[in-house]
Amino acid sequence: MNAHVLRTPEGHYTLAALDAFAWMLTPVWLLDPDAPGIVWANPAALELWGAPHLDALRARDVSAPDAATRLRLDRAMAEIRAGRSCAEPWTFYRDGQPLHVVANLTGVVLVDGRLGVLHEARPVAGEAAQPLTLRSVEALRHTPVVIAMFDADGHLLMQNAAAQQAFGVVPEHVPGQLAARCARPHDAARLLASVADGEHFCAELPLHTLDGPRWHRVKADAAVDPVSGARAVLVSAQDTHELHLARGELAASEARLRALLEGVAAVIWELELPSHRIGYVSPQIEQATGFPAAAWQDNAFWISRVHPDDRARVVAATHARLAPSDSTDGALEYRVVRADGDVVWWKDHYRVLRDADGRPTRVLGFTVDISERVAAEERLRVAQVVFDHAAEGIMATDADNRIRYVNPAFEAITGYRADEVLGRPPSLLRSGTHDAAFYAGMWSALHRDGSWSGELWNRRKNGERYAQHMTVSVVPGHVDSRMRYLALIADVTERKQQAEALRYQALHDALTGLPNRKLFHDRLVQNVRAARRDGRRFALIGLDLDGFKRVNDTLGHEAGDHLLIEVAARLAACVRTTDTVCRMGGDEFNVLLREIETSRDAESVAAKLVASLAAPFELDGHRVRIGASLGIAQFPDDGDDEEALLRHADTALYRVKQEGRGGYAFYTAAMGREARLRATLEAELREALRDDALQLALQPVIDLDDGSLRGAEALARWTRANGRAVSPGRFVAIAETSGLIQPLTEAVLSRALALLERWRAHLPADFRLSVNLSPVLFEHGEAARLPARLLAGREALARHLSFEIPERALLTADDRVQAQLEALHASGAWIAIDGVGTGPAPLAGLRRAPVDELKIDRAVIDEAAADAVGRRLLDALLALGGALGLTVIAQGVETLAQADLLRARGCRYGQGFGLARPQSAESLFSRLTEEA
Repeated sequence: MNAHVLRTPEGHYTLAALDAFAWMLTPVWLLDPDAPGIVWANPAALELWGAPHLDALRARDVSAPDAATRLRLDRAMAEIRAGRSCAEPWTFYRDGQPLHVVANLTGVVLVDGRLGVLHEARPVAGEAAQPLTLRSVEALRHTPVVIAMFDADGHLLMQNAAAQQAFGVVPEHVPGQLAARCARPHDAARLLASVADGEHFCAELPLHTLDGPRWHRVKADAAVDPVSGARAVLVSAQDTHELHLARGELAASEARLRALLEGVAAVIWELELPSHRIGYVSPQIEQATGFPAAAWQDNAFWISRVHPDDRARVVAATHARLAPSDSTDGALEYRVVRADGDVVWWKDHYRVLRDADGRPTRVLGFTVDISERVAAEERLRVAQVVFDHAAEGIMATDADNRIRYVNPAFEAITGYRADEVLGRPPSLLRSGTHDAAFYAGMWSALHRDGSWSGELWNRRKNGERYAQHMTVSVVPGHVDSRMRYLALIADVTERKQQAEALRYQALHDALTGLPNRKLFHDRLVQNVRAARRDGRRFALIGLDLDGFKRVNDTLGHEAGDHLLIEVAARLAACVRTTDTVCRMGGDEFNVLLREIETSRDAESVAAKLVASLAAPFELDGHRVRIGASLGIAQFPDDGDDEEALLRHADTALYRVKQEGRGGYAFYTAAMGREARLRATLEAELREALRDDALQLALQPVIDLDDGSLRGAEALARWTRANGRAVSPGRFVAIAETSGLIQPLTEAVLSRALALLERWRAHLPADFRLSVNLSPVLFEHGEAARLPARLLAGREALARHLSFEIPERALLTADDRVQAQLEALHASGAWIAIDGVGTGPAPLAGLRRAPVDELKIDRAVIDEAAADAVGRRLLDALLALGGALGLTVIAQGVETLAQADLLRARGCRYGQGFGLARPQSAESLFSRLTEEA
């Protein structure tokens, strides 16, 4: 019987094939899985079950009635439906007793088209082979399947007609007949060995036939020779040559198809309907997702890997395939989560296979990774959004320099709509500001560097000129080698205006509008260069206002600003338009006279400036007067560079201030020498403070009634390295203008506190050591911080300290000065006003400030000894101190007559050379202990 009659295309047996199993010694029966029951059995099976005929066997239930056996049968049926056979150990029951066999299960198509299960049962190892009965032998002879029996050594014992027809008539008991029939000699030995070991042999082998070598499905089992009763081997052979060749061709075709499927950059799959089982998925799935292909054969797993946001849509599309329809092809895009957590985009292309009624039976499809395409599309969408919403205008031109694209910002900047410029050249925007050379340079840079960036002036649709910053890039063509161009355009008109305003602000004083220090320095440098080149003369005037701080402190900063604005206007009115007036900062100004003939020209302008500023100013209902001090340096007489001129003008200005302010002075060589000496003294003073090289002298304060020691004033003394002493007035003034007043005061105060610490046990309760505090310390906010820092940890010494403040400090006392005075007084120290009587009486300051002592200036003492007017001033100051409850000390007492005059007018304390000269700490301590 031919193979195509015995088997279906799915690999299942037909009912016609049962004739081939009727002769077998191995029990074979056909089971209906839905009954369950045996619907056919060969003679060996009837003998196994002890049934006289088939009808008797059909009534028996030969399987265990439990769920586990049913589950195994369902699992076996799934394999059989897939065209696969399976061999498993089974337990059946014969008259209630278990029977253990190994059953080979194969599918057989029943009459109604359902699948039955063909059981070919072999006894487990150790059970005896079934002997042939006469009925079996008769069946063997007449079956159309090739049957032959061999002894244990492969000698032919018998063969049926089908074997003789296929292999020829061969005498029985021919040695080696089994090996001779096998095209591969080793197959015979393998068969005999397998049966000898009690196993069932089944394999596809090539056999020699009358028609040449042909492939057969060969089965062999142990048997008993019915003649001699000896062990034998029963062999059956079914011609499968055409099937084998077809399978080979099919395998080759499948290999080619598999190579094709596995070689494409896509995942191929098949979905079975309506079960939604994945029948096939190509190996690319593992590389694409990180999960093995076996995992994806479960459609539920496939759905579980779909991105949660896309899952409902994918499930809905999957169920839509089940609906009857004429549609066959479709596509679906969605996201999938890989094993490593990455999210990728997939696109399914599928075809739905349907039956005659339109019901879907299968879905064939392939899936490609479209992540790069989706990303590219997203980039394009983002780019389009960026282009449409960009603040810069964007213009693209073709190789012929015709506009092909503009964005909304371009329309807003130029005033042209897109339809008005598309297809036209960009030259329609030109303003006529730039010449041909400008555009030639731009195109040259584009061809050389591939880009150009710069600013140019163009014209809007309404004719208005505007400044734009443009960046042009060359874009190579995709199809040809011709260049395209992309331009980014930014309207910088407002920015340029703002930059001009910022430049003006950077070079001009915000309050007065005059050129500031930077612009003045630039103009001075340019004027020096021009004067050198042309042999011209010019003058530089440095100017400081006199009395500005008083106005600022008394009338407020707003009035001070108003005054500076008025000053700037007056200064500008005194010079030519070619000259420059500059505010250097605060109340300092410079005037650059661009060109002069002689010194008289500069002097004339200086006098005009002084006179202009001497006139009164009206400030919010207040009439105020100020003055100005001017220093003049001339090019080239007083310096041939800007630094020298600035320095020498400042030197001349300093001299005017030293001589009482209010006027002008030309720089002289003597001033230069003085300035250099001052710079030398400043450097040496800085070094002396660093090396702690200053000395301390103590000026006693004497009780005029009994001559006892009441206190002392700590005085700094400095002797230079060359042995020359520097007067305190000189080096203190240098310290105040050079920033050294703080370390100088700290040095004096530190030594004074050290003496008080050493003398603590011997100090009377009312003894006070005074230290001078410069007004500069109050301006910098250090007048209270410095003593507080040095008194930390030894606050008890403060009651023996007195801080002397110059009288002029109270004239300008603002809230900051007042706060510092109160902090000093709160420490326990006394506050003394020094130099009283030499200026305007600081009555308001005395009333507000926490003052304890008044120290009358020596000039008042000298005038009191000279005439009655001086004595009346002295009496007034003593009365003022008494009225305010303050201690009064007379300074500069040089003679005993002055001491007697003071005592007679009620002044109890005095200080001066006529009473006691400044002395060392040791000398003062000796007197202190003597009086104790």
